[in-house]
Amino acid sequence: MLGDYVDRLQQYPSFTLADAVSEACGDFEDAFFEYWGVNAKVLPDTLSHDDWLEAKRLYGLAQQIASLGATLVHRKGIGPERLAEPGALAAEVARYEASLLQFAEHAKRLLPDLTDFDLMRLQSHMRSIPGGPVAKLGIVTGALQIYAAALFPWNPAVLADRLQRLTEFLVRHPGDRTRDYLSRVATCYVLDLKPEFAVMARAALDAALEGVIDDDAVRARLRGDRVVTLQRRIEYLRSMDLVDSKTLDAAERLRRAGRDAAHFTPSMVPDIDGLLGDLVSVLNALEHFKELERTTDE
Repeated sequence: MLGDYVDRLQQYPSFTLADAVSEACGDFEDAFFEYWGVNAKVLPDTLSHDDWLEAKRLYGLAQQIASLGATLVHRKGIGPERLAEPGALAAEVARYEASLLQFAEHAKRLLPDLTDFDLMRLQSHMRSIPGGPVAKLGIVTGALQIYAAALFPWNPAVLADRLQRLTEFLVRHPGDRTRDYLSRVATCYVLDLKPEFAVMARAALDAALEGVIDDDAVRARLRGDRVVTLQRRIEYLRSMDLVDSKTLDAAERLRRAGRDAAHFTPSMVPDIDGLLGDLVSVLNALEHFKELERTTDE
């Protein structure tokens, strides 16, 4: 396998991990459906009729679990006992593996000439029996991983682009406060967790403003409630003309995106690249605001 990748890189220097992952996922999915025939109308040559029907049943169970896990919508026909079946299969596999170890020890005593390689081949054969517990658990976990890859795609190319974009922001805006607050949202941004990013970006903005604006000053200026919210802090900055309107508009977009993601429409989060740019511009402005405040005090 390593040699294959070396050859590919020699022939195509632009070949990347993202290309390898995409190919591997596609190859595994093709092999899974070909071997188990869970979507086939004709019995595969590799299975007995009973094993084929059991594979179809377990594949259907994996579909239901994937749907439930992705949506958290509990549909009819999948009770607690079915949801618990993968766990029961895993426990059965653990017991089966323990019995294989006991079998190996017993076989060595009875057949002292039996080599470790022979035992490994025999154990491997016993694990590969289509109707056995290892194979059954493999159907469920294999199917769940196929669904997980489709529902929550992992693309190294996208992750690398986002890491580079974060680094570029830090190069352009090297302030300590900007770096500290960006670190709070970095993981959500890189993994493209849009609602989570919006919520965390709003929280980072709120914490950053709280660090430079005295709550008592906000209460005195706006004569509002005792609780000083992010919205009130933004209003205070706007009323004092302390930060330019473009930056305050960015802060307002962050506030609304985080609020909407947490309470109203998490699936409708705006482009997080834009939100990241808004967060960086506000944090950078606060760096200058804090520096100006320090100079004034001196």
